[in-house]
Amino acid sequence: MSKKFINQNADVVRESLKGLLWQNHQDLQRLPNTDAIVVKSIDTAKVQIISGGGSGHEPAHVGFVGNNFALSGAVCGGIFASPSHKAVFETLKYFKDCKKGVLVVIKNYQGDIINFNLAAQMAKAQFGMKVECIVFGDDVTFAYDGEARRGIAGTVLFYSVLAHIARCNKNFDSFTVDQLAERARVLAKNFHSYGVALESCILPGKSKPNVDLKGNEMELGLGIHGEAGNKRLTSIIKADEVAELMVQKVLSNLPRSETKQQQQQVVLTLNNLGGVTELEMGILVNSVMNRTLAFLNKNSNVVIKRLICGRFLTSLDMKGISLTALFSNNSPPEVFQKEVLDAFDSNKNPSPASISFSVCSNIEEALRVGGPACASSSSQEQEKPEKQKAIEVESTPEGALFRTRLEAIFKAIDVAADRFDELDAAVGDGDMGRGISRGMKAALSILPTLNFSEKMREAFSELGSAIADAHAGSSGPMIGALVAVGGSKLCEKASENISGSQNFFLEGLAAGVDAVQEIGGAQEGDRTLVDVLSPLRSLIRSGQLSSSSTVSVQNSSGSNNNKEILEILIRVAKERALAVQQLTAKKGRSRYAEDRCIGKPDPGCEFIVFVLEKILEIVFLK
Repeated sequence: MSKKFINQNADVVRESLKGLLWQNHQDLQRLPNTDAIVVKSIDTAKVQIISGGGSGHEPAHVGFVGNNFALSGAVCGGIFASPSHKAVFETLKYFKDCKKGVLVVIKNYQGDIINFNLAAQMAKAQFGMKVECIVFGDDVTFAYDGEARRGIAGTVLFYSVLAHIARCNKNFDSFTVDQLAERARVLAKNFHSYGVALESCILPGKSKPNVDLKGNEMELGLGIHGEAGNKRLTSIIKADEVAELMVQKVLSNLPRSETKQQQQQVVLTLNNLGGVTELEMGILVNSVMNRTLAFLNKNSNVVIKRLICGRFLTSLDMKGISLTALFSNNSPPEVFQKEVLDAFDSNKNPSPASISFSVCSNIEEALRVGGPACASSSSQEQEKPEKQKAIEVESTPEGALFRTRLEAIFKAIDVAADRFDELDAAVGDGDMGRGISRGMKAALSILPTLNFSEKMREAFSELGSAIADAHAGSSGPMIGALVAVGGSKLCEKASENISGSQNFFLEGLAAGVDAVQEIGGAQEGDRTLVDVLSPLRSLIRSGQLSSSSTVSVQNSSGSNNNKEILEILIRVAKERALAVQQLTAKKGRSRYAEDRCIGKPDPGCEFIVFVLEKILEIVFLK
């Protein structure tokens, strides 16, 4: 077990944010019932920039929130898990009166993209807000352009530059989010980052890292969630050799300037991924600059304008570093000076990552009131617990039985959650089980309040929303949609009455798969849960399964025919899940593992198989 200073695993993010607020209670606040940190004072005359993602990368992103810093708000998910779309929506809602609009910077990970984009669409629809989303990727481990670039330490530099552009634009009074987004899309291409690690990170409560580097092994291109990189060395190489690899990776493929006379101006940033000592950082800085000097002697068209060192975006306690090159591309020198170099030189945009200690004045006031307060959209106030709904009473025995069986299914899934963490650790970041557990616990907590006899559409909508919100990540919205849309299809067939819902399961499952694909964008063959769900949908809609003998989970005994149909679905799901093991991932974090995921189970596919098996067991075999 990795030793960490924590209380309960479930509380690490919230308690860490409270610690941040003790140090910054005069300027920052947390939005109620979220893990979002925002500025107390909103400058409505400027474009607001927000970002966020999974926790465990501190100081990114909450450490860069402040009126004189880069961000106006940051939304935190669980450890290495994307925040829910609801939390992002609440953060956008806080800035709804900002007429210049809000720019949302999203690291290039599927869960972040799904949840932030969904929240942005909701905010635009509900409040008429001006919201622009920029998906950012700077990691050149697998490619120098395109979707394969993960968002890593360059993200912090990116939104720091954007904040400076927004604040110092000569047309400040008329400068809007549309204009900032246009400039952001150009700048986003001018980053190359690459990382190296001696040891991966260990999540709180876990006994081993996602990537187990044994003995003298080291990983090149290791992801910030512990995802495998592009190469593993069997022996540790010297700091000079590490520096040579990184410098060549980020500098040797800079785009050529349009004119031979124009130099590529570069800002180099060495980022500590969490577990590297200051002594080692000094050695690495020296090695990087010596190797950079050697590179410059052979490449006269490149000039290094700034060197930045520190902790900007970490990976818990990972013993690793990343190097980022922010280059001018075809920007004239005077534009690069004004937009980029001035951003890092300006005292108005200090980096919390470069500050090794904090001094909190006026701490007596915070102590007097019992700690930093949460915010509301209109004023500061202590967080209030959400009002508990009255428990519904089922009007029919069928409704009560339906609720009982759902409860048993949710509990069985929750008990098995650790299994999916282990499967996910082998091909991704190892957090899927935690998300599943949060989602099932949320569903169980509201289950007693739902009426499945007369308000089934509402019940399934609330279940799906609760699961999506609590689970978060990339899987949460999709599993939530599977539940909510499947339930909605049930209501179409059942006319809001459970007694007529004999055909719900198959048609609801097929409709739910449609929603999953719409949200996640995955296709069959991408190595996601769609590889199991899509063949099931095809089988259902092919007519090969008798429409008069569809699976029913509310029938008190269950017919043999229904049982046989469910067994057919499980058999097909297992066959597809096994076949998926031979696929190379094209979506999600598994895609960065390249061929290392071959032969290993996909956690999403295994989850669908497990759920179907539990339905069979609880409905027909007990």
